Amino acid sequence: MAGLLTRPGPDHPVEGATITSDVAETLRGRPRWRWLEDRWLVATLVIATILSIAATWYAAANHLILLWNDAHAHLQIARRIFDNLSPGLAQFGGVWLPLPHLVMLPFIWIDPLWQSGLAGSIPSMVSYVVTSVTIYLFARRLTNDRLASFLGALVFMINPNVLYLQSTPLSELVLIATMTLACYSFLLWAQDGTVRQLIVTGGWTFLATLARYDGWALFMILLVGVWLIDWIQHREREQIEADLLVYGVLGGLGILLWFVWNQIIFGDILYFQHSQFSSQAQQLPNILEGLDAPYHNLFQAFRYYLIVAAENVGPLLLLLGFLGAAMLLARKTHWPTIIAASAMLIPFVFYIVALFTGQAILFSPDAGPTAVAVPYYNLRYGVQMAAPVAALLPLLISRFSQMPGDRTFPRWAPWLTSVTTVTQRIATYFLPDGVTLTHIAFLLLLTAQMTIMVNGGIITVQEGQFGVDCFHYSTVPVFLARHYNGGLILNDPFFNEQDLSMANIDFQRIVYEGTGKLWNQALKDPASVVAWIIMKPGDLVATNIDTKSPAFLATFTLVGSDPQSGVLIYHRNGGPPLPNRPIPPALQYNYYPLCGAGLP
Repeated sequence: MAGLLTRPGPDHPVEGATITSDVAETLRGRPRWRWLEDRWLVATLVIATILSIAATWYAAANHLILLWNDAHAHLQIARRIFDNLSPGLAQFGGVWLPLPHLVMLPFIWIDPLWQSGLAGSIPSMVSYVVTSVTIYLFARRLTNDRLASFLGALVFMINPNVLYLQSTPLSELVLIATMTLACYSFLLWAQDGTVRQLIVTGGWTFLATLARYDGWALFMILLVGVWLIDWIQHREREQIEADLLVYGVLGGLGILLWFVWNQIIFGDILYFQHSQFSSQAQQLPNILEGLDAPYHNLFQAFRYYLIVAAENVGPLLLLLGFLGAAMLLARKTHWPTIIAASAMLIPFVFYIVALFTGQAILFSPDAGPTAVAVPYYNLRYGVQMAAPVAALLPLLISRFSQMPGDRTFPRWAPWLTSVTTVTQRIATYFLPDGVTLTHIAFLLLLTAQMTIMVNGGIITVQEGQFGVDCFHYSTVPVFLARHYNGGLILNDPFFNEQDLSMANIDFQRIVYEGTGKLWNQALKDPASVVAWIIMKPGDLVATNIDTKSPAFLATFTLVGSDPQSGVLIYHRNGGPPLPNRPIPPALQYNYYPLCGAGLP
């Protein structure tokens, strides 16, 4: 099958494969900068950059960047590293992995970028562009078909859910970029077998394991893949052990460092797994109430994630991506390539296992459960399938875009050869060189699928507007912007999320769990530490301070509240009257879109 599963290398040819002229010239020492001559690669880079900027501009203009609670939380973690009563790397915490916050550091100290959310958008945008280019290179390595590879990359680039998430401070795009780069480097190693490529694979895996826990599954599966590929190629035992050591030490270093971090900072090596802030602890109430259908039910776990993946990628494109993967598995020409390329499907396996074991949970109006009031929760997990579909679908495009003489049709339908030959020859008079009806048909299909997705509602935007994680408008920043007169503020940001940055209040004024001794002292004797207390029923501040005690009532006065959330604002007695400033423009009522009062 010409053009598929090509292994570029003069010493290891694949049966039926050809080496394109650009690869052959590279092998002869062609200067690296000549990659610019690949017009489809340049087109991928340029289009991805333009789309990234345009999508972020649109999101900013329509106040979509900070729709999510998690978007605010990621920005705050990065900012607290230096803007804090207790600054330092310990502010990374012990549940969310640190890489998405590390890459914000060059931008988070700039107030306009921090307050607008762009400090987190920029790393996501760069990750989006890098992923788009890597998908093209991955597909080109598999197919030796530049146009098919470009069309595959286009599946990722114009996906509306990807475009929205890449404009936010969420961590998905950073993970997708590092995982895709790791899989591409792994493919290069599987085909060429050089130690350098294995080291690069380990390096990208190391970063992926520090981006999201999906990267931990990547590390473990690729470690098995290294052994399997070496075994298939009949390498010596010493070589297999050396390869496992090289990849295992570098690729697994991030996981080891996270264990050590949790032990040093929190005194518990598994703090990220079973603390009150962990994903597992947050899912437990839903499991106990019977709202987590995929829990210990493999069929439901598979069904839930398949539906959510279809909502994010598009059902038809997801189907074609799986057909591309099936075509990859059906061709037994070069097993190391097949194994390495299949690594792109790790997110699909990971999320099914995570749903089955209760490590993750999601609600979807198309999947269930019907008992929940807001069936929009963690739907963005499905966007992880956008890159695998984009990388594997070109196998299908390349296969069916070959000239009829290069293809075989079923014996029961020999007429297909004649019909296809005539149609293709007519089309060559109207289409540019190298472009076939298959390319045109796929482009139309892609356009139609994306149009349907946009018209039906971009699921990640809908989740931000109507889901559990919607960042509710709060009157607390407005109140403090008008009346704050200095002093420390006690607040529990995990259970009572308030973005006080819009009131121009620095984190150096906030006492919370991350400030250590001050936090504990403030809960025991708030008057000795803070001038302001913000509490929400059920949060750690409300459960530790008796607001009805005579001592508290003699020291603090209730000065404000937020009727929607039930948040109360107390101020310490004895100071001058509170100022009454006008509301800053950034805190006008329409700055934060209200969370949807009902379903779309």
